[in-house]
Formats: sequence, structure tokens, C-alpha cells
Amino acid sequence: MTQRQNWNSYEDVLENIKTKKVQVVDSRSAGRFRGTEPEPREDILPGHFPETINIPFTSFLDSSGKHHSPENLTRLFQEAGVDLEKPLWASCGSGVTACHVILAAHRLGYSGVGLYDGSWGEFFKRAPPELIVSEGKKE
Repeated sequence: MTQRQNWNSYEDVLENIKTKKVQVVDSRSAGRFRGTEPEPREDILPGHFPETINIPFTSFLDSSGKHHSPENLTRLFQEAGVDLEKPLWASCGSGVTACHVILAAHRLGYSGVGLYDGSWGEFFKRAPPELIVSEGKKE
């Protein structure tokens, strides 16, 4: 896997699905991640790629819209099963809300989080059907 400037490619993600060397956090809503709620773009079905952990980006925010305290962020990552001492990449629908994962990790002293900027939008369009994980109906 090649990590360039802390961003990752579709090919990097395919390799990681095989090797499981890097944790990947998807920051989309739980329904979009599970495949039970629609994606905002009509040409993309909801779901996720294998070996991905879901932490919706709204989980990083308090009721005022600010990021939680470091203590709460640490607990959030721990409860999701993310070990910030291990390699981590962030993903979402198009590479935007994944930045909440990166910012939260950075605030906790971990600055090596990679971004899969193609995110679910690219992965869904390029991946073979057997790599699409979804509880929803497939069309």
C-alpha cells in the first residue's frame, strides 16, 4: 500500500481489505453505512466496503456543533474499537465528513490518519459486487 500525503487510493483500499493492516473509519450515518437509508446521489446505493468501522461524523459533535472534549473523543474511538496507536484511514461518502475523524484523531495527538478521498462514491462505482456490504436491497 502506498500512502501519499496522507491520502489513499481505491487500490490502497482494495489491498487493505486483503491485508487488514489499517483500520478504516467511515463517517457516514449508520443507515447509509448499513445500507438501510439512501445515499444522496441517485447513482450510488448505500452500504460499505469490508473491514470498515462506522462512526457517524455527528458523533464527534456536541449539542452546540463543536467537537467533543478529548476525553469524550477518546471514549468514542474506544467504544467503536478503534486503536489510535495503529494505522487509521478515514472515509465517508465523498471525502468531506471524513475530516471529522482526522480532526478528532489529531486533537488526541495522532496526526497520521489517511484520507480515502474517493470514499464510498468511488468505491461503489468501481468495486466488484462481492465487496459491497449492505443490509438493504440491491438494485
